Amino acid sequence: MTSTTPAIQVGSLALATRASGVCDVGERGVCYEVYVLGQRPGFSFLFEQGRYDGFSPEDVALFLTITGEVCAAVAKY
Repeated sequence: MTSTTPAIQVGSLALATRASGVCDVGERGVCYEVYVLGQRPGFSFLFEQGRYDGFSPEDVALFLTITGEVCAAVAKY
């Protein structure tokens, strides 16, 4: 059985599965920007402790689990 990652949009909620320079394991985050940089998609996430950064699709797969939930208040950002 394969699992697919939900599409990421502004307001998508995530959980950090690995520590990085901007998130700790288990820390919640929300996507506040979807962008394209040099024809590659990217996603900016803001985490509980106030840290934020952009993630490539590969970074998302490595560091985050996208929950499939969307924060309506942020989705309107």
